[in-house]
Amino acid sequence: MVVRLEKYRRHLSPELVTVLGVSSFTFFSDQLLIPILPLFIAEKGVDTQTLGLLFSTTMLGLGVGEILWGWLADRADLKIILLMGTVIFGMVISGFLFAQNILALFVIFFLLGLFRAPMPIASRWYIGVHAPKHLKASFMALFGAVISLTASISGFTSGLIADMGSYRIVITIAACISVVFGIVLIGSFKKLEFRKTATNEITDVKEGENPARRNRKVIQSVIGVGLLAALFFISFSIVNTFTPLFASDVHEASSTGVGVLFGVSGLVSFIVVIPLGRLADKKDKHTLIILSLILVGISVTGMAASKDYFMLLISLGIFSFALSMFMPTGMALISESVPSHRQGIAMGVYGLFEDVGAMIGPAIGGFLWVTWGPKSPFLAAGLITVVGAILFVMAKSISKIRLQSKIKHPQEDY
Repeated sequence: MVVRLEKYRRHLSPELVTVLGVSSFTFFSDQLLIPILPLFIAEKGVDTQTLGLLFSTTMLGLGVGEILWGWLADRADLKIILLMGTVIFGMVISGFLFAQNILALFVIFFLLGLFRAPMPIASRWYIGVHAPKHLKASFMALFGAVISLTASISGFTSGLIADMGSYRIVITIAACISVVFGIVLIGSFKKLEFRKTATNEITDVKEGENPARRNRKVIQSVIGVGLLAALFFISFSIVNTFTPLFASDVHEASSTGVGVLFGVSGLVSFIVVIPLGRLADKKDKHTLIILSLILVGISVTGMAASKDYFMLLISLGIFSFALSMFMPTGMALISESVPSHRQGIAMGVYGLFEDVGAMIGPAIGGFLWVTWGPKSPFLAAGLITVVGAILFVMAKSISKIRLQSKIKHPQEDY
């Protein structure tokens, strides 16, 4: 075990530890909002369909942010991006305390997405550039573990604080944590240098490889995994947005009960994400992605069919397991095929696919909820994800047939 830990420890630079440390507190702020924000907005008299559109607006802002911050990560000082994702993000969260109309809420939800994007971009960029190739999925899983642990703690904390005090207290705490730890990050700038030199350089073109063919492989990899991420995040956004309302309306759960759902979900991810990341480094990543999509379909269908709170909790736990399998595997698959100096924009484009899916999910989920009832968004998510898995298997089969054809009849790339 000591040898295994040492294998990872020697790659943990002070800069990476700082990025992950500050990320953990920023994500804690963000995750504090997730269980209570739909309930807080509904309390203002906003209907479910409009609620879905508000969360879609966050994903629109996140999509813009993924491209903007990803582009800057390859060109600008990473410190600027980190500050945007801490201090400014905390200030945006505080805006919920002062919003008096629906237009203000739409603006705040958009800005929430725009300034939520820098921290995952910064973390993924740093890992993508500096983690050794044979440990990329493991280090992406370490990033996932940071998110999962904070999600677990904040899930339990959020509902408890809301029941003991109010939703506004939760929002105030979330804003303060992000701003304070952003200021702490500023104080560390004099001691830390976020190096741009890659420890695991991935060249643009291998010796003897056609540059045009190399570029096509990079584009195909990002788009292929990105499309799967979009399908995955349709389900993810539906679960995040409508589970609090589903638990409250259908199973009559309190705010603490909703917090327990997200707390257990985060705890499951924290326990399994690093072992699953190590598994992805050793096994076929495409197979793990297919399996994760199938598990998502099963879990969200189970949420819709849940007869009681306990069944809902179990289904959400399975969903978290599937999410923990998909995230490090997908990001590592992209990072392995992209040159080091393009990691930022590649992660940004990949994140954009996530955001498109997460933007579609709440919008269609709100419509389905109003039209066909609380179960329908989860049933639709299950159907979409399973269909995505089937299409991915078909695409892989077609790709193998084409590859075998090229081997039998080799053609030069022009």
